[in-house]
Amino acid sequence: MNNITGILVSIIFVFLIIGAASLMKKLNILSNEGSRKFIHIGVSNWWIIAMIFLTII
Repeated sequence: MNNITGILVSIIFVFLIIGAASLMKKLNILSNEGSRKFIHIGVSNWWIIAMIFLTII
């Protein structure tokens, strides 16, 4: 059950990062390059979620 929770939290986290980058790009806060960098930097922190929720069997 813990792995399923980890997968769901991971998916939500990734989509939140992509959504935030898209919103900032739409509001002209970020350029195309800035949006891409924001996504890469934000998603690179996914390993913290993996360490908390996912277990290796």
